[in-house]
Amino acid sequence: MASLRRYLWLLLSLLAPDALAFDNSSLGACQALSWIFPAQVSFPNDQVYETSIQSYAFIGTRLRPTCLVTPKSTNDVAIAIKVLSNFDSVAFAVRSGGHNTNKGFADVEDGITIDLSAMNKLLLNPSSKTMSVGPGARWQNVYDALDPYNISVQGGRNGHVGVGGYLLGGGISFYSPQRGWACDSVINFEVVLSSGIIVNANATSNTDLFTALKGGLNNFGIVTRFDLETFEQGPMWGGVIFYSNSSDEELLDTLSTFKDPQRFDPHAMLTFGFLYDTRMRSFSADIAMYHTRPGEVHGSVLESFATIQPQVLNTLRIGSPGSFAGEKLSPVVKSFYMHWATTTFSASRTTLSRIHDAFKRTSLALTDSYAAANLTIACSIQSVPAAAPASNPNILGYVPFSQPEKTLLNIGIAFQYEDPAATDGLQAATEMFARELDEIATADKSNDKHLYLNYAGSWQDVFSGYGSTNLEIMRRVSKKYDRNAMFQRQVRGGFKLY
Repeated sequence: MASLRRYLWLLLSLLAPDALAFDNSSLGACQALSWIFPAQVSFPNDQVYETSIQSYAFIGTRLRPTCLVTPKSTNDVAIAIKVLSNFDSVAFAVRSGGHNTNKGFADVEDGITIDLSAMNKLLLNPSSKTMSVGPGARWQNVYDALDPYNISVQGGRNGHVGVGGYLLGGGISFYSPQRGWACDSVINFEVVLSSGIIVNANATSNTDLFTALKGGLNNFGIVTRFDLETFEQGPMWGGVIFYSNSSDEELLDTLSTFKDPQRFDPHAMLTFGFLYDTRMRSFSADIAMYHTRPGEVHGSVLESFATIQPQVLNTLRIGSPGSFAGEKLSPVVKSFYMHWATTTFSASRTTLSRIHDAFKRTSLALTDSYAAANLTIACSIQSVPAAAPASNPNILGYVPFSQPEKTLLNIGIAFQYEDPAATDGLQAATEMFARELDEIATADKSNDKHLYLNYAGSWQDVFSGYGSTNLEIMRRVSKKYDRNAMFQRQVRGGFKLY
């Protein structure tokens, strides 16, 4: 019966779009979708609806759409898009893992959310050395499927993160110093366009779309399958060390040494974090580090971090990629709100010190006002991935052979808190702090224009960092594959092209 309804809808919408007489509102669109997908559309107070809303990582992103549609196949997505094209004033959002902290990026108020969580199939293709992954899968599922075979893919270092948004935003992985951005390991995207047509984008078909999807987010269509390159990867050395506040200066010295281009090790990956808890009035630091060459306990560039004392906790060990992703599986306390921002700068000891000083100064300044909100402030610093080769370009704007992995650092800023009354004040504080870090880097002549999309605040101008040429390429691709600008007008979340 459902398949017959889908056929009738498509026939009627082609011959007489007004024949079904659903009003041009979000409720009308939901009624049309429910008529076609009676078991896959849910409404407020339905268990499926409420479970989906509660599964978003942060309270601030749990908006209330008019309905939720849960496609199970690429064809379902294509039909849903065809239906929504008849309701051109109705907003909709596309959700993969729901991990982005920006309100409205993967959710919508008074519209329709397309929840891709049921499209989570994994298919390993040994002959082609690829893995096909649904956009609703989580990276933990991917690693758990691959670890027994001692192979891996470029994926998230947090197992809870969803596949879709991570890859479309670029993606930093365990292997990024050597292999670059995670999106560069995608060899094919299966995409539903705004017309409802299903296409593949790869190195030989729809090549302009292939490039634009690697960093272009949700501006061109809905990706319903990612075909990823696999590679051999046995157990590796890594883990997390938590340090007391007294270790900060030695950690900064060691990080500066780590970023010496002459000491670059393509197998060494680390994230260096500062943390301040306003309620406890305490500073701390941590390092998550990995050496991805199987059989090596650690690289010499990481050894110094492992010996710094005093340490509060040390989980360094030999483990699988999945075990390390699982170590970060549940870092989110779902009763919290979150604001993110990011910036990029050239590594220098002077800039690192000034950023650290600004972090401490900002943290202390906010303590009295926001301790009751249980505010935690974090800064995470890591190397920028290697640039894509000219033979396999992405849209991120890094010049081939520029070696950003040797010289640049990305910093992610996170303000996490419990009290919704603090939202406006802490949003402003996040923006002010991010701008201060930009000013520090600019004064030190170490500022870089690139912003990592997956860490960026909604107010940041990510695409200007891609460069005017790449922005124009994305706009041309959008106009070619999305002629009615559905993914600019109806999909309002994300960073838009115009």
